[in-house]
Amino acid sequence: MAEEVAATTGALMALWTRVRVEVVISEKVLAVFDPDQGYRDLAAAFEMGGAPVDELLWVITAWNPGALEREARVNRLSQARMLLQLARAGVGFFPSKGSAEGWEEPGTAFFSPTEERVAALAKRFGQLGYYRFSRTEGFCVDAGGHFPPARLLGSGKEVSTT
Repeated sequence: MAEEVAATTGALMALWTRVRVEVVISEKVLAVFDPDQGYRDLAAAFEMGGAPVDELLWVITAWNPGALEREARVNRLSQARMLLQLARAGVGFFPSKGSAEGWEEPGTAFFSPTEERVAALAKRFGQLGYYRFSRTEGFCVDAGGHFPPARLLGSGKEVSTT
């Protein structure tokens, strides 16, 4: 019997565009995207994180691969493995959290000019998607490539970047 492979759905993409995404830099919680407030702390995250001009902020988790809920202890172990992999590669990273509609899970944020590292992490840890932020806007990226990147939304419509 063939193993079922999880894939991103339109419903998941729609949910992911309404997720509040926070990162913690220098002990300060920054809402890089909030469905009700837009990109409130996005510019501050780049400034406080010391990101070079050409870099993007990537946010990913190792929790619940394939969008299937697992025990917290198993998720924590996967997240620790992801952090270890980043540390061994010399990548500086920050804690993050995504939350929406009564759900939340921790993640990891880091700066990089390219998508290669985050795409490899998504594959390695069975993630269906991740977030990409420039200094002015954010997108949810389907790791499987079935959907184009979706701009983060608020209140049922696109949120201003100002």
